[in-house]
Amino acid sequence: MVLAFFADEESGGRLGAQYVTQTQPELFAGCRQAIGEVGGFSHTFPSGEHAFLVATGEKGVLWVELAATGSAGHGSMVHPDNAIAALSRAVLRLADEPFERRLTPAMAAFTAGATELLGTAPDEVEGMLDGLGPLAGVIRAALQHTVNPTTLAAGYKVNVVPGTATATLDGRFLPGSEATFHALLRGVAGDRLRFREIFSGPALQVPTTGPLMSAICAAVQAEDPGAHVLPYLSTPFTDAKWLSRLGIDCYGFVPMLLPADLDFTALFHGVDERVPTASLEFCVRTLEQLLLAYSAGCGVIRAGPRSRRRPRRCPGCTAALRRRRSCRRRGRAAGLAPRRRDPRHRRRSRPRPPCSRSARRQPSGHRCPKRARDRTRCLRR
Repeated sequence: MVLAFFADEESGGRLGAQYVTQTQPELFAGCRQAIGEVGGFSHTFPSGEHAFLVATGEKGVLWVELAATGSAGHGSMVHPDNAIAALSRAVLRLADEPFERRLTPAMAAFTAGATELLGTAPDEVEGMLDGLGPLAGVIRAALQHTVNPTTLAAGYKVNVVPGTATATLDGRFLPGSEATFHALLRGVAGDRLRFREIFSGPALQVPTTGPLMSAICAAVQAEDPGAHVLPYLSTPFTDAKWLSRLGIDCYGFVPMLLPADLDFTALFHGVDERVPTASLEFCVRTLEQLLLAYSAGCGVIRAGPRSRRRPRRCPGCTAALRRRRSCRRRGRAAGLAPRRRDPRHRRRSRPRPPCSRSARRQPSGHRCPKRARDRTRCLRR
């Protein structure tokens, strides 16, 4: 098992997952599956049943900057090539674009499970969305492309028409439509606007069934009996986009049993972003069950007692040495000492010259009988 912590994920992972996977891919040798974020949180249906969402895919991402240029001048004049007006028209066209809904494999599995829990027809997507409550916003975005203007920059004074205006757009597209989505955004820019790509990442899809999904179901059932597990398509992107290039299937699963009245998805990048303490404790227990279930072939088992650590031994004569530990009763630290009382391992009061290899002093004061004839300390550990 590889436990990896990456930086810079919010900015695309260039200094984190991208750098590590491109410069040190051997760190993930043998890894074929991974679990990450943006999945695993629970949703309470009107019937009171819990469903945990597992991200078995991610929408692709395309961040772009649009820039318009025009004639700068005084605000009292006529400016037919106003840069702000040209940019605004393009942004409004993208914001009003009627993107068609499409069911990906992940969302088809989610729709089938959600409509069954809601008691609606499988083809009534709007009825399903109405019954999902706060979760409907995330599911609606997972059914279609989205383009949102995020920043606008132009001008510096109220009576001066600026010569340039820029806007940044956050576009997310469904798997299998990267080329058409890129063409759409470039077509809106046309010849009037300058189009610059800031960051792009592919859409991902992984199997909705398999050993890992079975282990996830077993772990959830162990901690929340009767709960359901539903695959879905994640709208945010994660470091899975870089791990997938190494042939690793990534699943979003950070299990959290949330209160029914908590709008968890609204807290993403929102005010007072948080998770309940009880949900975090549930996450720890469920992840432990997941690791045990996956390693045992999807049969949930309990962890046995921890094995005792093997004692340190002298490399010369293999004498067992005690580790340094805190002595609470006497209020002092007990140093390293031989486990058995032997004249060969007693500290000598007469100083000896240090070993020529290193000037370090062995904390235990242990002297190796094999090196006694050289009148040196046993410095190797």
